[in-house]
Amino acid sequence: MRLLPLAVILIFAAALAAIALLAIFAWFGYTAWLDWYGRRLERRKGMYRTLVAELAAGERDALDPEIHRPEVLKDLGALEAALEEQARRTTDRPGWLLEAYDRLGLVDKYVARLRDGRRWRQRALAAELLGRVGNAKAVPALLDTIRATRTEDADVRDIALRALARIGDGRAVPPLIEALETAEPWLAPHIADILVRHGQPAIEPALALLDRREPFLARAWAANVLGELRAGSALPSLLRALDDPDDEVRAKSATAIGRLADRSAVAPLLDHLLADPAPFVRARIAHALGQFDDADVTDRLIHALGDPAWWVRVRSVEALERIGPPAQQPLLAALDSGDREIRGRAAITLERIGTAEALAARIRNDDRAADAAETLAKFSSAGARELAAGLLVAPMEPARHAALRALRRARRSDLAPEMAQMAFSDPDPALRAEALASLTALRLPIAASVAVDAAGADPEAMVRAAAMRTLGRLGDAYGAAPLARGLADPDAEVRAAAVDASARRSLREAGDSILALLRDDPSPLVRERAALATGLLDLPTGEGALSDACLRPEPPEVHAAAVLASGVFDQQSMVARLAALPGTAEVQEALRHRLHSDPCFRLLRRCLSPARRPEIRALTTHTAEAAEAALASGMDEVLEPGGRIRLIGALKALPGEESREALVEAARRDPSPEARTAALEALADVLEPDALHGVARDALGDPSLLVRRAAVGLFSRIPPEQGFRTLLRSLRPNDDSTVFGAVADLVTPSFRVFADRALAMPDDGDEALVAVRVARRVGHPDVQRLVRPLARSRSPEIREAVAAFWRSRPETTDAESLAALTLDPAAGVRRAAARAAAAVRSWGLLDRMAGDPDASVRREVALAVGGVGEGGAAAGLLLDRLSADGAMTVRAASYVARLLQGNPVALAPDIVPREAAAALRDAADLAALREIARTAPGENQRLAAGLALALVQDQVAHEVARTDPFPSVRHRVGGALEIAAARAGDAG
Repeated sequence: MRLLPLAVILIFAAALAAIALLAIFAWFGYTAWLDWYGRRLERRKGMYRTLVAELAAGERDALDPEIHRPEVLKDLGALEAALEEQARRTTDRPGWLLEAYDRLGLVDKYVARLRDGRRWRQRALAAELLGRVGNAKAVPALLDTIRATRTEDADVRDIALRALARIGDGRAVPPLIEALETAEPWLAPHIADILVRHGQPAIEPALALLDRREPFLARAWAANVLGELRAGSALPSLLRALDDPDDEVRAKSATAIGRLADRSAVAPLLDHLLADPAPFVRARIAHALGQFDDADVTDRLIHALGDPAWWVRVRSVEALERIGPPAQQPLLAALDSGDREIRGRAAITLERIGTAEALAARIRNDDRAADAAETLAKFSSAGARELAAGLLVAPMEPARHAALRALRRARRSDLAPEMAQMAFSDPDPALRAEALASLTALRLPIAASVAVDAAGADPEAMVRAAAMRTLGRLGDAYGAAPLARGLADPDAEVRAAAVDASARRSLREAGDSILALLRDDPSPLVRERAALATGLLDLPTGEGALSDACLRPEPPEVHAAAVLASGVFDQQSMVARLAALPGTAEVQEALRHRLHSDPCFRLLRRCLSPARRPEIRALTTHTAEAAEAALASGMDEVLEPGGRIRLIGALKALPGEESREALVEAARRDPSPEARTAALEALADVLEPDALHGVARDALGDPSLLVRRAAVGLFSRIPPEQGFRTLLRSLRPNDDSTVFGAVADLVTPSFRVFADRALAMPDDGDEALVAVRVARRVGHPDVQRLVRPLARSRSPEIREAVAAFWRSRPETTDAESLAALTLDPAAGVRRAAARAAAAVRSWGLLDRMAGDPDASVRREVALAVGGVGEGGAAAGLLLDRLSADGAMTVRAASYVARLLQGNPVALAPDIVPREAAAALRDAADLAALREIARTAPGENQRLAAGLALALVQDQVAHEVARTDPFPSVRHRVGGALEIAAARAGDAG
């Protein structure tokens, strides 16, 4: 049982071995049979090969007997093989021999095999042999095979297409023409090519097809066939086809006409060159016209160079190229085309016809060398490059100049090595400098290294200056050292160029050297460039240096640069600076010229803030009126208040009518208080008093305190009789104290006039109240003459103001009037009078007021007494009386008064701390109390101040309770804090 699997395996292996041996024996047998059959067929075919070869050279009548011999018919396979071999070897097949293939049935056999062969190799061999045989009967089968794109193998179809092309039988033309009529677009060009191979027999059928109306594709390829065959008889039909509705027919007809090269076709082609709607048709017509060199042709081709279609332009250039030397001028015009391809083709064509060499000769002979060099520089091919490079080393300087300038304009960066060598070694320093400038303009990397060498080694100043300019634009990799040497160069032109280069590269480390050049350099050119660089680099101390340059005598160009550069620093107006200079017109003219012609001036202008634009416009105008208009319009354009304030300064410097109107508008409506203030200050110098009076009056009502104070200042330019009356009527009684202080300073020199105007007005209006507020700040001896009558005013508010006035100015107090105010029916007036009486220490009046029926007045008396400090026995008696007052508020005020006098009394139980705290806030300076509590030398002073601050729970009271050196002070102040807190809690 265990041996069974092994036996099966052995049996299976033996079977496989037997099968393999049988296969090997079969292969050897089949190979031997094939060799035997091949040798036998070769022997049999050998006798017929000689026969076919001899018959091919013989007559047709001799062929038939040989073919119909019995022994030949018995061995037809061998004859067939010999004929196949002959078909493959020769392309020259006489018609009678082709008939022999047909009579033997070879053509039909191969056609059937091509149509029905099961294997693709059979069909491919049949197609190949049909092409070799070349009989016209094979054309339909080959065409069907070629069209069978979905069912036939691609290789078979390709062999069938080649076979069709080999058939030279004239009888194949009609089926090919018929196939062309229905051919698909991909097949039509192949059929057309095959028809061309047939030559003359294809002309008439193709011409007939072209003259038909349809189909368009077949007619187009028929035109192509006629052109390839150079069929002159077809010219009338081809010319008619130029008007065909189909684009492809017109295009191929134009190409065919070009191949015919018949000059009678020139006129129709020219008519259609620019008129045909299809661009590719116009391109074909242009290409066809290249066969002719008529003047009309070249003229039309020149126009075609501007055709919107790229292919038309290209074909036009190609046509001009074929025309040759007569088309030189149009080709030169094509060098300026916007299309790179057209420029390149035109340049190559011109080189081929010798134009480049002729231009080079003109340059060498100085025959309109500049124009010739300009044209030659447009050539970009290798030959023209060699010519241009040779001109850069020509012996004549004009030729080198012309060539270099032209190459620079043409941006021929491919000639950089030659330009660099020119910058190193040309004997003319102007050309070395110009070569360096050309390398810089083309922004070639080699320019910077050339410039570094030239800056240190070239003996000519103009070359070193050119090197500085190059380093300013391209020398970042070489640091600041070469430019630093340039700033110290002995030649002014080099120093100026080094200053410009330092500014372009933002070398702020060169700032000290540039400021020194601005201040001390003997050359105005260098000082001008240094002023520009100071602005471009925004040097920290540059504003002062530019101001100094504006103040000292300088040429107009230096002043112009300093004025423009000062605009970088956002301070004074440039227009104001310019207006302050001597020779303003010359400086402005220099500035206009430089801004137009100097790149650094234009660069600096771009560096200025947008707020400077109106000033720039004003500086570059030609009339003062235009400058004023530019500044006035700028007030609406500039959004930044600082920029408008500068414009206000500029308008002040140009005091024309439009400037005044703009300033008045700014003073009234500018959204910035600072700008309105600046406009008012500017108007003080440019308006007449009457106009200024109206502006100042309006400004007194401005919501900004800054503007109102400035408005008061304007009244110094207005006659006092007119101005004081307006002030009294326009000021608000509740205005800021600084406004009344400004008015006081204004009226003091003419106070009597002010007092007269005030007393002439109603004594109960706002004018009287304003007069008292102003008088409070006036130190004139006549101030009492104004105030005393107002103490009897019908307005309690004014009487109260007078009492407050005497409180602040006790030396001016009128005792009789004050005594009257202590009895005034208005409690507010009496309270103010109490303060005034305390200020003059009128204890009698205060004692009387201590019995005033109004508790608020008595409270005010107590606080007033406390506010004057140590008052002696009289003050003590008065406070004792008030301490027993029936009103708790009065008693609280009396307690606070004692503390303020430095008497550290304890808080009575019947006094509410909250009322005492309120009295303290009304009467005391808390900051002064804090200072006393911390630093007073006397124990009682510190204690009294600490007790007062404890009423309001001030932090300093807590500090005293913790840190005072005397325990008694700490204990009492701490206790006062606790009592005040406890009673405040009970009250809450």
